[in-house]
Amino acid sequence: MLWGEGLGKGGLRKAGGAARGNMGGMLGKYKKVWREATILKDRSTLIDGKTFKNPTYESFAPSIEAMMAEPSTDTPAPEGNAGLLFRTEEEKAEWKKERDRWLEEIEGLLTSVAPGQTSAEKKFKVDALHDAFGTTSWTAIQQLHPDQIQEGYDRIKEKLLDAGVIVYNADATIATVKKVEPKDDLTIEAEITEKAKKSAKKK
Repeated sequence: MLWGEGLGKGGLRKAGGAARGNMGGMLGKYKKVWREATILKDRSTLIDGKTFKNPTYESFAPSIEAMMAEPSTDTPAPEGNAGLLFRTEEEKAEWKKERDRWLEEIEGLLTSVAPGQTSAEKKFKVDALHDAFGTTSWTAIQQLHPDQIQEGYDRIKEKLLDAGVIVYNADATIATVKKVEPKDDLTIEAEITEKAKKSAKKK
């Protein structure tokens, strides 16, 4: 801090583009201070990416009013979408942990019943996913909320239990009783041909 030599009492002068004044024998510099708000993500897209100086309610009003007008569109976005915001990194890590857990549970259950890569086994897995989630896209399933993935897992498990394909052990773990027969395309084609021959003979 510099002493204000040559300045009159309470006098001001311009120096280096900033206002300087003699305050109690000291040379002071006045700086204008303000606050800024930058919108990182706006679901309404009306103020997305904008920066406001000394913001007020009016700065955010367009987005707030748009979301209040259509509350049904204000839903959490799936993982991988920038619309999903987490309060903390710990919350984000826990979200991913739960999601990965239920994805692995589904993979483990389906693999225990259909461990191979034959046509019959692939079809079983595809049908099971479609029945549980309404889609056969693993990418789409990965983007669901962990609770939704768990619900899909429960649907697959209950269907297999009802069909007697899996059972509960005494310790509440799951045991596979039946497995999908590993038939390749040639075997399936041969069976179809054989059924057609039998049908022809009956006629």
